Amino acid sequence: MKPLLPLLFVTFCSPCLAAQEDGFEPLFNGKDLSGWELLNCDDTTFRVENGMIICTGNPVGLLRTTKVYENFVLEMEWRHIEKDGNAGLFVWSDGIPAKGTPFARAVEVQIMTGPKGNWYTLHGDVFPIWGAKMTPHNPRPNGGSRSFPTEERTKPAPEWNHYRVTCNNGTLRLEVNGKEVTSGEACAPRQGHLCLEAEGSEVHFRNLRIRELPPSGDLKPEEIAIPGNGFVPLFGGIDLDGWKVEEKNKGHWKAGGGVLAYDGKGDTLWTEDSFGDFELIADWRWSGPSKKVEVPVVLPNGDYAVNEAGGQLKVEVDEAGDSGIYLRGSSKSQVNIWCWPIGSGEVYGYRTDPNMPAEVRAAVTPREAADAPLGKWNRFFIKMEGDSLSVTLNGKNVIENAQLPGVASEGPLALQHHGAPIEFRNVLIRELATPATIKPVDRKDEWWQTRHKKMNENAAKGGVRMVMIGDSITQGWEGAGREIWEKFYGDRNALNLGIGGDRTQHVIWRMQNGNLDGINPELAVVMIGTNNAGSDSSRDIANGVEKITSVLLEKLPNAEILLLGIFPRGENAENRYRLINEGANEIFSRLQSRNRVHYLDIGSNFLSTNGGLSKEVMPDLLHLNEGAYRTWAESIEPMVRELLQEDPPPAAGQPAVGYRDTPLIPGTEWHVHDSQRPSPNFVQPGTGTSAPSDAIVLFNGTGLDKWASSSGGDAKWKLIDGVMEVNGTGDIQTRQDFGDCQLHVEFATPSKSGGSSQGIGNSGVYLMGKYEIQVLDSWSSRSYPDGQAGGIYGQHPPDVNASKPPGEWQSYDIFFKAPRFSENGKELLEPARITALHNGILIHFNREILGPTTHRKILPYKAGPSKLPLRLQDHGNPVRYRNIWIRDIAL
Repeated sequence: MKPLLPLLFVTFCSPCLAAQEDGFEPLFNGKDLSGWELLNCDDTTFRVENGMIICTGNPVGLLRTTKVYENFVLEMEWRHIEKDGNAGLFVWSDGIPAKGTPFARAVEVQIMTGPKGNWYTLHGDVFPIWGAKMTPHNPRPNGGSRSFPTEERTKPAPEWNHYRVTCNNGTLRLEVNGKEVTSGEACAPRQGHLCLEAEGSEVHFRNLRIRELPPSGDLKPEEIAIPGNGFVPLFGGIDLDGWKVEEKNKGHWKAGGGVLAYDGKGDTLWTEDSFGDFELIADWRWSGPSKKVEVPVVLPNGDYAVNEAGGQLKVEVDEAGDSGIYLRGSSKSQVNIWCWPIGSGEVYGYRTDPNMPAEVRAAVTPREAADAPLGKWNRFFIKMEGDSLSVTLNGKNVIENAQLPGVASEGPLALQHHGAPIEFRNVLIRELATPATIKPVDRKDEWWQTRHKKMNENAAKGGVRMVMIGDSITQGWEGAGREIWEKFYGDRNALNLGIGGDRTQHVIWRMQNGNLDGINPELAVVMIGTNNAGSDSSRDIANGVEKITSVLLEKLPNAEILLLGIFPRGENAENRYRLINEGANEIFSRLQSRNRVHYLDIGSNFLSTNGGLSKEVMPDLLHLNEGAYRTWAESIEPMVRELLQEDPPPAAGQPAVGYRDTPLIPGTEWHVHDSQRPSPNFVQPGTGTSAPSDAIVLFNGTGLDKWASSSGGDAKWKLIDGVMEVNGTGDIQTRQDFGDCQLHVEFATPSKSGGSSQGIGNSGVYLMGKYEIQVLDSWSSRSYPDGQAGGIYGQHPPDVNASKPPGEWQSYDIFFKAPRFSENGKELLEPARITALHNGILIHFNREILGPTTHRKILPYKAGPSKLPLRLQDHGNPVRYRNIWIRDIAL
């Protein structure tokens, strides 16, 4: 017997050698929980001690592997300390718990001691849970999916037991203390995490090891478990660690059994930590009584529906209360929980803010009501990235990529107090990687530090009216652009805050460390990000620009912020860096929906017609020469003047355009398109509006189904990012006919089209397909007054010119009364009349339309239908339209 001892010593004391010899690798290193993550329990629930994983059993929850497995052989030892102990090994498990439970969808291998029950044993039952599937090999006669062991081999507490679990191609086999006793097949999922379960009693685990087997090939989606890496519990299930428990909340927010229960009598509960970009899972249910109450009906655009009397339309619901989840430290950015018909998930503070653009208010309104019945568990999946919010409720995408203008870049989360009892569980968060582009950092170059210090000194002198912020391209105003700078900005007390080589993170650091101290400018112009393109994605660059914008809004409360699209670089449109920059531009252009923020992309002004970039413009295909700096200055000058509230736009000083050989307009001294007719004065414009409840929405950004081509067939205009754009395929018209109406249309002329007079930003809105309100760029270029923006084409100029710069969104609000004819159709009883507002400013009041509008002529009325389609004109310019609605009313 003595010769056997050394062999036994090697066998039981050299696990690493054994692992190398038989292909097994340790799942647990005996020292810490590396390779494992707490899923939904407290950080005291699982600990490492004396080479064992010790589980307290409280609260019920899971410890999950960070890795997922498909085919494998797993070995482990376990023991219960108490006589009646319960735990489990989950295989092929989801990485997140099932809704409203502490458990995950998985196949469970039972780990249990104590008295045997009627429907379970203590010797290695195997069964699918929470939506998983398995065909058992030894079920009970009355059916079910639980597989029972063929032999009782489990040792009682506190003895150690050994499990060997073989999972291969969806089949599971369990050996208990050296012999196979339980099995099942056709498992789904068949790839997923491994979990150790805490279920109320202390249990120990040791010697966990695994040998992976060859994969089985392509898996179907239903055979792959939901991954959960990175999610960590914000609530550990047994106490309020990690939450700010103020005196007024004590006794009202209670933790126990994995549930965070609130009685509705305290106050809002905030996390101690702040979060920037993240994904959040939160299960919730109403726990108090309900009552019948009347609540308002919210329309899909975020407005309240109205009744026949003009008041809010209300309906009766079972009301259990109101609550919500505050994001980034603000009650305004609240994901709402309530019982209204519109459903939970809406962002109340943004939906009800009248200063928010219509598209913002609509986007934060749930697409559908997805709440579970009162008293049942609901699950939120919330993603916050930059200022973009998405909310999934019970598997339904109720909010998708909604913009929250002005939302903080980070802040704590909170569970809202609104006076109603409510319960939460499975509150898990996964922080998204914070991009380098938003982390403020300085540079150690001596020259950089010297220039930064000099900038701070210049800022401290005060008197700055505008600043330009950027990298070497902005710094170049002191080189190749010096004379242009002096001409355009010398009298404006402009401060150059550009440093060569800077990225967004460097600009953020500079702004937070003196560049903006002591100044109170009216305008900040930002062009930054091209140096990030070599290492950062478009999204991350846009996040950096968003962070810069937020800092500017905070530190310069009286300044307008003009964001310029990152300039093109590289020889052609396929240049990798140019494409990255263009992607960033598209994303951060949305920031213009914020108050005081404007966006302008002048990049095409540097390019040839085929998108090429010449070294005669940018010698190294990146940095500007003197001529390019002149292009820069001239391209932004109209908007700079507007934002600084200076001189009128360029069109005001241009010579008259038009004709004197056209017919006289009846009742006036003016010819059609008369070049000598006085031009309207400019007036500062306002903003558009959202659709009222009784409006027919003709275009809300989701499709062209209410439009057709005027030449037949479907409308073929380009649809992108919620906007339709003229693309040379011809006019489009509504499929429905209209006569008397109130019409709202929003449009934007191209930021650069290269034309003049009637060749720049030309389109039109044709009421009944006959009577045109002109769409034109009347900011940049002058045309004949009766053909400019807002004009009744060829007949009446607008009372004032309320145009905005090209590229900015504008609105028409039109009240149209159709012409009336005698019953026999031979006599005009009453001409058409129009009242119109351009960007909120009255430009026509009850103005008579002389007949169908056309070029260089006056056409007589001809009798016809009282209603005809509304038409939008394709005049060859890429004019964009959005937010079009109409009220079919009698005037």
